[in-house]
Amino acid sequence: MEFREALLGAWKRTWVHADKWWFAPVGVVVAAFTANFWGVRVTFAPCLSDGLPRSTIDALVCLMIAYLLLFTFWFLRFWLLRKMTPYLVAVVITGLFFSAAVGTYLWNFSRGPIIWTFGDGPHPIFGMQGGGGGLPLIWQLQFTGTNRSDEPIARIDGYVRSNLTNKQIPLYFQIKGQFVKTSETFGIPPRTDFVLIAPIAGHSPDTARKEAIRSDQFLSEYGDITLAVTFDGRGSPFVRHFKRDELARFFDEFTNSLQPLPQPAIVPKNHDAQRDGR
Repeated sequence: MEFREALLGAWKRTWVHADKWWFAPVGVVVAAFTANFWGVRVTFAPCLSDGLPRSTIDALVCLMIAYLLLFTFWFLRFWLLRKMTPYLVAVVITGLFFSAAVGTYLWNFSRGPIIWTFGDGPHPIFGMQGGGGGLPLIWQLQFTGTNRSDEPIARIDGYVRSNLTNKQIPLYFQIKGQFVKTSETFGIPPRTDFVLIAPIAGHSPDTARKEAIRSDQFLSEYGDITLAVTFDGRGSPFVRHFKRDELARFFDEFTNSLQPLPQPAIVPKNHDAQRDGR
């Protein structure tokens, strides 16, 4: 009985608020902002082309999320005001787990077929080497991804843009020691790792290495950068901004890796005397 009363009370309160003229636009904005905050990029309508139909579907999904959040709030409030029973506890826990599962599925679905890796572990976003007067030498940007779907991605294209000068560097694949434009390939096969290359200078990997620039020069010429990638499937276009501080941190980590910290060692008691020549 308590469960039915909580459901009925939550439905009545939800309808009273949701029937207001302002609820739909405010609910859509709040739900969209919440989804974006938690990393849900785009879109819940992958079968539709970009434009009004896709935006309409996305807005309706956000409105449904807003209704669900409001209903959940009132249901929990009514339930907490009544006597707690094991049955109700089991129902609420099951509902929470179900909601979490649905939310996780929608979040994972909205990410699209490509999972990106930026600077994690063995996947730095810079092709760089030492030798720049204590600073790294940069010859390319490189972005690692995985096509996790069972379908190929036939079309992929994009660029890296300097947010200081608006200069754009097109993206390439590196195939047999050469840079090949992404549009001049058959795309990415299913379940395949790939790396997109944005050469700083040169028309081949060898010349790009020879014309590498120092990290401080890169920061002064490019500053913040933006990666923009378009491809087949949901989650496109993909846009990722890299702030100047984030880029500088990559350089610092690389420089520190070239100067490893001294490791602990066992030395004899007369070590200092031997070192001083006594």
